[in-house]
Amino acid sequence: MPPGTPVMKATVLSPLTRGCAARALLAVATIVATLAQAAVINSFDESSFAQIEQANAGKPMLVTIWSLDCPPCMKELDLLGRMKEKYPGFKLVLINSDGIEAAQEAEALLSSFGLPLNDSWIFASEQVERLRFSIDPQWYGELPRSYVYDKGVRQGYSGLIDEAWLQSWLQTAL
Repeated sequence: MPPGTPVMKATVLSPLTRGCAARALLAVATIVATLAQAAVINSFDESSFAQIEQANAGKPMLVTIWSLDCPPCMKELDLLGRMKEKYPGFKLVLINSDGIEAAQEAEALLSSFGLPLNDSWIFASEQVERLRFSIDPQWYGELPRSYVYDKGVRQGYSGLIDEAWLQSWLQTAL
């Protein structure tokens, strides 16, 4: 070997050391896989609402549309978090109207209320009017906005959901 050539020494690991290294590598791989599968908020486009309705046809469901800068929405998210904890089988779909650039903030807020991200959506188009129209042509953007699906009937409500009414509906719908 010419002078100055780096010499690599082979290190022989004992079976015990190899086993520890393999377990550590497996643990890291498991953490990475879990993080990769972590739920994230879904992008909502003009076809999303029809997909949500089709996937849940005939099932009791509550859809709530909310925004980060809507104080009544925060009260409603708190209520929905408590109801989701009390009635885990309750089908709840949340749609944020702030735009895709607010996704991280929306995810963090929903998590703080204990609300699931797998049934949560965020407007992904700058053409907000079209997205609102795809949900309900009679809705003009007031928030919070909720739709209750029960026995094949959809009813829309603007404003805060009454807690006593929601609890009563959940007890009969589930």
